[in-house]
Amino acid sequence: MCRKGDVSSVPSTNAGFVVGPTTESCTRGIWIWDADQRNARGEKVLLMDTEGIASTDNDETYDAKIFSLGLLLCSVFVFNTMGVIDEGAIDRLFLVSELTKHVCVHQHGGAADNHVPKSDDDDDEDDDVQHSVHESALAPHFPPFVWLLRDFLLDIQENGLPLTSNVYLERSLQRRDGTSKRNEERNRIRHSLRTLFTQRECVTLIRPVTDEDKLRNASTLPDADLRPEFIVQMRAIRDRLLDVARPKRVLNQVVDGPKLAHLVQSYVATMNSGAVPDIKAAWEYVSDVTCEAAFVRALDTYKTAMESNTSMAQVEFERVHKEAQDGALVVFKSESVEGDARKRCFQKLKAAIAQTRALQINALQEKSTLLCTDVVQRLAQQWLQSPIESGEWDDIPSDGRALGRGLTPFFHGYDEAGDGPSKTKVLVQFVKTDLPTILDQFIGRLSRHHQSVLEQATKAADDTIRVREEVRRRLELEVHQLQLEGTRLVGVVSTVEEKLDRATQQVVALKQAAEDLHDQLVASEAKRLATGDDLDAVKAQHAALVLDNVKLTAQLEHVNQALDEGTINLIRPRYACKHDDVRLNEREGAIANLAKQAAELHAAQRSVKACRDELDDSARSAALVAKERDLLSVKIKSLLEVHQDSLEQLHIMETSHALHADEKERLTLRCERLEQQLGDVSVHMQVENVLTNLCVDVVKLVDADKAIRIVTEERAALQERLGELHEKISTLPDFYQRQVFCAHEPAPDFFEALTQLIGQ
Repeated sequence: MCRKGDVSSVPSTNAGFVVGPTTESCTRGIWIWDADQRNARGEKVLLMDTEGIASTDNDETYDAKIFSLGLLLCSVFVFNTMGVIDEGAIDRLFLVSELTKHVCVHQHGGAADNHVPKSDDDDDEDDDVQHSVHESALAPHFPPFVWLLRDFLLDIQENGLPLTSNVYLERSLQRRDGTSKRNEERNRIRHSLRTLFTQRECVTLIRPVTDEDKLRNASTLPDADLRPEFIVQMRAIRDRLLDVARPKRVLNQVVDGPKLAHLVQSYVATMNSGAVPDIKAAWEYVSDVTCEAAFVRALDTYKTAMESNTSMAQVEFERVHKEAQDGALVVFKSESVEGDARKRCFQKLKAAIAQTRALQINALQEKSTLLCTDVVQRLAQQWLQSPIESGEWDDIPSDGRALGRGLTPFFHGYDEAGDGPSKTKVLVQFVKTDLPTILDQFIGRLSRHHQSVLEQATKAADDTIRVREEVRRRLELEVHQLQLEGTRLVGVVSTVEEKLDRATQQVVALKQAAEDLHDQLVASEAKRLATGDDLDAVKAQHAALVLDNVKLTAQLEHVNQALDEGTINLIRPRYACKHDDVRLNEREGAIANLAKQAAELHAAQRSVKACRDELDDSARSAALVAKERDLLSVKIKSLLEVHQDSLEQLHIMETSHALHADEKERLTLRCERLEQQLGDVSVHMQVENVLTNLCVDVVKLVDADKAIRIVTEERAALQERLGELHEKISTLPDFYQRQVFCAHEPAPDFFEALTQLIGQ
C-alpha cells in the first residue's frame, strides 16, 4: 500500500478491494491483492488497485508518483472512467504527458536519457521532438493499456455505422484540429498515449443495476441482483484481462516474487528521496540483490555438498568438489539475473568456492596427515619394530632380505589403510626420518644377536669338551664296574650249576614218584571197573524185584476185590429170606482162598522189602565206589600237576642256565672290547681337542663374515626398496610431488642424499 506523503510498501490484509458509496476515496496509495487467480497458461495473477487521480486531498506530485509507480509495477494497466471518451476524459490523462518528467529509462544512457540539459532559447518544436524521443524510449517498458468505460449506455456508431470499442478508442486518440493552447495540450496527451502505449484497447461495461440505492452498494450485491448483461460483460472482460496478462518483464527479464519486492523497494526509496525512478538503475539494484542472494544460496549449496564428503581420497574429493561446484553454478544461474551483477557475483562465487576448496584441502590434508601418521606408526610397530624388539628375525636364516620381507606387508598395508592427499608426504617423511632409525635399531639388534650367538657357540664348545671329559670318566668307571660285574657273574654261574644239579636229582625222584602213582592209578581203575560190574548186576536184580512187586500188587488187588465180593455175598443172606446150603460151602471155600491169598500177599511184601533193602545196600556200595573213584581221580590229577610243575621248573632251570651261559660269553666279549676302546680313548681325546679348537675358530670367522654379509644384503634390499619408492613418487604429477616434498621442484636433492647415505 502506498500512502500520501510517504510512499512505502505495506501488505494488505483485506479480502479484496473495497468500493465505497461515498465521495471519500477507499483506496489509499496502491493496494496489491493475491486473489488466487491463474490464467489459461497456469501463471499466477496478482491484482493491484491504485488511488484515483485528481483528488482534492492530494496534489499533482502525489498523483504522478502513484500513476508512475502503478505503470512501472503492473503488466496490464486498466484505466477506469465513467461514460464516453470525451475531452474531459482526455484531460484526466494529463499525467501521461508528464511521465517523462517522473520516470526515466536511464539517467546516463545517451540518446535514450530522459533528462537532457536544455538552453533557454530552445524553441517549442525542439521540445516536442525531444519529448517524443523520450516517450519512445519509455514505451517498451510500459504495459498494455486497457481503457475501461463503465456505465456505458450508448451505442458506438459513426455516420450510422457501428464501431468496435477498439476503433472507437483509436478515433478518440486521433489529433484534433485547432490552434488553441488547450487543444494543443490535449493533442499532446493523445500523442503520448499513442506513443507510450503501443498495445492498447478499449472495453465497455454497462451499469450493474438500475436502482440507484443498489448501485451505491453494488460491490456487496450477489450475482442474482446484478443485471445479466453486466455479468456477461464482466466475465468477458475478466477473461480478456487474464489472457492479455503476461509475466512482468523489466529490460526483457522476467520478474518473480522476490524480484518484484526488490523492485518496489527500489522505486519507493527513489521516489521518497525526491529523485526520478530510473528503470535501469532499479533493475541493477534488483539484479545486485538477486545475484547476491543467488551467490549466498549457491555458496551454501556448495558447502553443504562438500560437508557430505566423508572420504579422504583425493580423487573422491575432486569428484565431490566438481559435483558441488556444478550444483552451485546451476543454483546461481537459475536464481541470478543477467547483467553485470551476475558476472561480478559469478566471479565472486568462483573465488569463494576456490577459497572454500583451499580450506577444505587444508583440512583434508590435516586429517589425512593425522590418519596416515597413525597408520604408518601402527604398521611400523607391527611389521618392523615389534619383530626387531621381540627378536623374531634373529633366528631366521638370513638371505639379506629379512627387513625387506617386513617392509613388503608394511607398504602394502599402508597403501590400503593410508588415504588422502598427505599419504605420500607422510610416507616420504617416515622413510626420511624414522626408517633409518629402525634400520640402525635392526643392525644393532643383529650385531648383538650375532655376538650372543658367537658367545653361545663358544660356550657350547666348552660344554662339549667338558661333556666329553665327563663321558670318558664315566666310561672308565663303567668298565671298572663291568669287570666287577664279570667277577660276580662267574660266582653266580657256579651257584647256578650247583642248583641245576640239585634240580636234576629232584626231577629224577619226581619221575619215580610219578611212575608209582601211575601204577596205583591203573589198579584203582581196574577196581572201579569191577565195582561197576557189580553195580550193574545189582541194578538188574533190582529191576526184577520191581517187576515181581508189580505182579504181586496186581494179585493183591485182585484178592481184595474177591474178598469184597465174598463179603457182599455173606451180607446178602441176612436180608434174604432163604439161604442155600451150597452158598455156604462156596463161602467157606472163598474164605479159605482169601486167607491163602493174604498169606501170599504178606510173603510177597516181605520179599519186596528185602529186595528194597538189598537195593539200598547196592546203591550205598555204588556211592562209596564212586567217592573212592573221585578221590583217586583228584589224587591222580594232583600228582600229574606236580609232575607238570616239576617238568616246567626243570625247563626253566635249563633255560636260565643257557641264558647265564650266553650272558657270561657276552660280558666276556664286552670286557675285551672295552679294554680295546680304553686304549684308543686317550688318542681320540687328543685329536678331538685339536679339532674342537679348530672348529671354534672357524665358526667365529664364519659368523663374523655372515653377519657382515647379512647387514650388507639387507642394506642393499632397503636401498632397492627406497629406489622403488622414489620411482613411484617420480611418477606422480608435479603438483603432488611439490606437495609431498614441500618444495618448488618435483625432485628435491635431499632424497638423493638420503639414498647415498643408505648406500654408504
